[in-house]
Amino acid sequence: GMGYSGIAIFSGVMEMSARILVSRIFVPRFGFIAVCFTDQCAWIAATLYCGAVCVWCVKRISKKFSASNL
Repeated sequence: GMGYSGIAIFSGVMEMSARILVSRIFVPRFGFIAVCFTDQCAWIAATLYCGAVCVWCVKRISKKFSASNL
């Protein structure tokens, strides 16, 4: 979590939300095949969120570090 525990917890929320969303939308249409893809979709959603937040955190930390070295 790099000191941002709320962000790490929200990653799990994103994962669960993606599972629910894919299940509610695609399972009635495609059945078991959609169930097989819910896990992958959940991990993709969580990874996209974590990647964006990680870039934001690294930029924020690097700004703090460069400002303190002046």
